[in-house]
Amino acid sequence: MDIQTYKGKNNIHTFLRNGLEVFVVHVDGLQSSGITIGVKYGSIDDLPKKSGSAHFLEHMIFKGTDRRTPIQIFDDYTSIGAYLNAFTEHELTLFEAKVFKGYTVEMLELMSDIIINSKIQQHELELERGTIISESRMYDNDPEEMFAQHFLQMLYNKNPIIYPVLGTEKTIKNLSREDILTSYQKYYNPKNMVLAVYGGMNSGKAIHSIEKYFSNFDRAGSMNLRKPIEDPNIVSNTTLREDGLNSVIIALGLRFGSFDPSKINEYASLMLISDILSKNLFNEIREKRGLAYSSNSTYVLMGTYSYLAASSQSLKENKQEVMDIMLNQIRRLESGKISEKELEISKRNFVISNKLRKENSLSMSSGIVTDRLTFNDFNLSDNIIKQISKIDIKGIRNHLRNLIKVDNCTVVVVEPG
Repeated sequence: MDIQTYKGKNNIHTFLRNGLEVFVVHVDGLQSSGITIGVKYGSIDDLPKKSGSAHFLEHMIFKGTDRRTPIQIFDDYTSIGAYLNAFTEHELTLFEAKVFKGYTVEMLELMSDIIINSKIQQHELELERGTIISESRMYDNDPEEMFAQHFLQMLYNKNPIIYPVLGTEKTIKNLSREDILTSYQKYYNPKNMVLAVYGGMNSGKAIHSIEKYFSNFDRAGSMNLRKPIEDPNIVSNTTLREDGLNSVIIALGLRFGSFDPSKINEYASLMLISDILSKNLFNEIREKRGLAYSSNSTYVLMGTYSYLAASSQSLKENKQEVMDIMLNQIRRLESGKISEKELEISKRNFVISNKLRKENSLSMSSGIVTDRLTFNDFNLSDNIIKQISKIDIKGIRNHLRNLIKVDNCTVVVVEPG
C-alpha cells in the first residue's frame, strides 16, 4: 500500500497519497457500517450575496455523474436497504450513510462517485433550484426554525451564522452554475475532507476499498483555514412579531466565543450546566406550573462560535411569568446554586449516553469527522466526557460564577403579529 498508516487495536487512521484523511473503526457485534464524508465548507464560507451556495452544492452532489443519473443514485442505495443523506451546517457539509456491514464496499464506491464526479448539469440545477426554494419556504413557515434564525441574528453581529444556511429566496434564484462549480472546485478537494467508517465491517476490506475509490481523487486544493471572528458582544432585549404564530417563543442567550483547545474543562462544565438548566426549566415551567409544553436549554460548541441558550414556547398570556422563571433560573446558576445531586445525575447521564452512542455506527462516524474538521481533534467528544467525569462541585461552581452572568444575557421574544 502506498499510504502511511497508523494502526490501533480496532482502528486504522491513515492519509491517502492525495491528502484525504481516513478513519476506520471496527466494532465487534455491530451489524451496520456508518460512513461519513465531511467537507470543511459551510454557510459561513459564502459571501452574503452568495448565501446558500454550500447548501445548493450539497443538493447537486446527488444530481448525476458520468456513470449514474439521479434516479440510478437513488436506486443504488435503496436497493441494498441503505440510508444516504447529506446536511449543510454553518461550518461543515456532511454526507452520511448507514448500511448493512456486508454492503460497506458498495456504499463507499457510490459515495466516491457522487462526491468526486458530480457533473452539476445546468438543467438539473434549475430543477433543484425550485426544490430548494420550496424547502426554504417550508422552514419559513416553521416557528422553531424561524425563531432560531432570529435568535442568531440578535445574538451575533458580524459572524456569518446570521445568514440562513439555505440562503434567501433572492440569493437562491441568483446563484449560477458557475457559482456552484467554483465552490465545488475550491472546497471539495481531498485535503479539505475527512472520511470515517465505523461499525461491524472488515477494516482491511474497508481500507482497500477506500484506497481503490478515493486515491485517484487528485483535485488540487488545501484545508480551509478560518480565522477567529472578532464579534463585539451584544446584550439586548428584543421583541419581534410574526404573523401566523399562535404562541410566544422566548430565548435567553449567552455567548462564549470561538473554540480554544485549552478550555476543554470549561466546555465540559458548560455542557453540564446546560443539562441541569434544561431539567430545571422543564420542571419549573411545565411540570410544576403547566405554563408551556416546551422548555429546555442547549449548549452549542463549534469552531468559530459557542453559546448557551435557554428557550420556552408558551401562550402569550404566560409570557411574563415564563420569562421571570427563566431569568430566575439563570440567576440561580450565577450564584453557584447547583447541588451535588444535580451534578452527579447530569454527569452520569453524559457518561452513559456516550457509551450508548458507541453502538450507533452513523453517530460515531459523523462524530469523528465533525470533531476532526471542526476542532482538529477526532477524539474531542470522548475527551470532553472524560473531563465531565472529573468535575466536582467546587469546580463547576467556580465556572458558574465566572461564566454565567444574567446581565450578559440577550433576550429574544417572538410573539404573534
